Amino acid sequence: MGKDGTRGASSKVPEKDVTDMKDMRELLSAFDKFTRDLRAEFDELKKSISFCTDVCNGVKTATEEIKKLRQEMNELVKQNRDLKAENDRLANKCEDLERYQRLNNLEIKGVPTDNDPLTVIQHIGKSVGIKVDSTDIDTCHWVPTKNSDAQNIIVRFVHRSKRDSILTKCRKSRVDTSVLGIEAKDAIYVNEHLTQATKALLSAAIKKKKEVGWKFVWTASCKVLARKDEKAKSVQISTHADLDKIA
Repeated sequence: MGKDGTRGASSKVPEKDVTDMKDMRELLSAFDKFTRDLRAEFDELKKSISFCTDVCNGVKTATEEIKKLRQEMNELVKQNRDLKAENDRLANKCEDLERYQRLNNLEIKGVPTDNDPLTVIQHIGKSVGIKVDSTDIDTCHWVPTKNSDAQNIIVRFVHRSKRDSILTKCRKSRVDTSVLGIEAKDAIYVNEHLTQATKALLSAAIKKKKEVGWKFVWTASCKVLARKDEKAKSVQISTHADLDKIA
């Protein structure tokens, strides 16, 4: 019995050891939780790093794509600029050609349409002291205008010198419908036969002239010219950008 009692006494774990073991288990449990939490945070960090890497790769790819698109856009802009320059060059060439083809022409406005065009130019020539024969005229006909109630006469002379002489005289003299035997003295306007582009440019130049107080805007050889006053040199207005010369 004494032996049994001795075994019972020796197998009993001291209370302090029990407490230490309990603390150890709690510590191990806490460490295990800490490890799990750390692993979870590490996994999240890996995911974040992976996401950031994907984002960076995406940004890099997008940047390269943007760079490529910018290069393509710059090339398209250059091509467009070159095409516009070529188009402007061809348009100017066509405009110059059309102007040249009209250098022998006159445009006559303000004539009643029941008059014969050839007779009209002959009477106008006679009124300013210039004889006009039918052989001086290449073609002469009515043309419609934006105003459906009015038409103008286009006269094409065989020789430019004859055309220039009549134009110069008509600019110095007031020609009206009385030269046609009409009692009413309505004005007849004899001008160069301008292209639509030149007419628009002339209109803009006249408007600018009035705005800045210049005295003269006119056409010569189907080109628009301007001069500030009698003493100033004339300037040619070839494009709308040239209107800045009138200042």
